[in-house]
Amino acid sequence: MSVDAGADGGEVVSKPVVFQGNQLRVNLRAPGGELRAELRDAAGKPMRGFTLSDSMPVSGDGVALPVEWRGSVGLGKISGRPVRIAFRLRNAALYSYQFE
Repeated sequence: MSVDAGADGGEVVSKPVVFQGNQLRVNLRAPGGELRAELRDAAGKPMRGFTLSDSMPVSGDGVALPVEWRGSVGLGKISGRPVRIAFRLRNAALYSYQFE
């Protein structure tokens, strides 16, 4: 199964998750599109430094493509806290995500 978006784009938001790790990776098919991600607190407020505008676009086709944010040194500082992940897709299919 995948979450798909065409040229008009779309967004999906996860339920709150508590993760361990320093890196978010996605299983994505987007050779002509992109994915951006935003981390939100449990109340749904975007977390500083991890907003959609901070997100570097991810494209290509792979099972463990890294998601990165401008100026971020990693997710370690928020590891162990509940977050929601908002994925914005354009011409892309998201199959899964994981934290490492």
